[in-house]
Amino acid sequence: MEFLVPRFQIEIKFTPLLNFSSIGKEVLSNFVSEVQTLNVLGENTINESIVLDYDQYNRITLNFLSLILFTEGPIFHLSESNSFIEHPLLDILNQLKTVRGWGNINKVLYYGVFVKIQPDKSNEQVIQEFKTMYFNQSVNDIFGSEPKDYAFTIKNKIRNSEVYVEKGPYSGIKDLKAKKAVPKDPEMNVKLQGVGEGTIITIADDNPAFSFSSFKENLNYIKQILQVK
Repeated sequence: MEFLVPRFQIEIKFTPLLNFSSIGKEVLSNFVSEVQTLNVLGENTINESIVLDYDQYNRITLNFLSLILFTEGPIFHLSESNSFIEHPLLDILNQLKTVRGWGNINKVLYYGVFVKIQPDKSNEQVIQEFKTMYFNQSVNDIFGSEPKDYAFTIKNKIRNSEVYVEKGPYSGIKDLKAKKAVPKDPEMNVKLQGVGEGTIITIADDNPAFSFSSFKENLNYIKQILQVK
């Protein structure tokens, strides 16, 4: 069973552009014709944010601190040439680097929610199987009784990146509501009504040179964590 991806985002954080309200629209002017909708929030303030909706499932937001891609659905094709990463994301970033006041990239954050539905299983079965696979009896001693749910978080350092993996049973769409990760795709929403296993992956990459190569490298980390070939 393949993973469902109700939320995946890349946030490129850079030195604050204090003149953003005067240059933000100019940076995006060459991209406006490609989008379905454009919204400007907090216009002419330090918190101004420009939101480009390319379609129902792909959004780019630009503000004085960061450039953010939000998407849902399959993501591993994004490593292919001419994907949404190369255009528009990297093209917008390259345009941004030409403006007066540009400093440098401080960090790139990757955040993904991955769900593997286990058909024909109850929530109780999923929790019990997760417990058997990842925990032993000593966990009960912590609380004095058997917990009702289980999850764990692992932190690791891979080159320039801090990697956080949170894994636990997935008990239905309510879990995504708690994470504000409910997708817009109605077909995926139907599939996500089931139960299974959920994985949240966060990568904080300190490499100051975000590129298509660095993106593909971090996407490969995600594949390794999820054991996707």
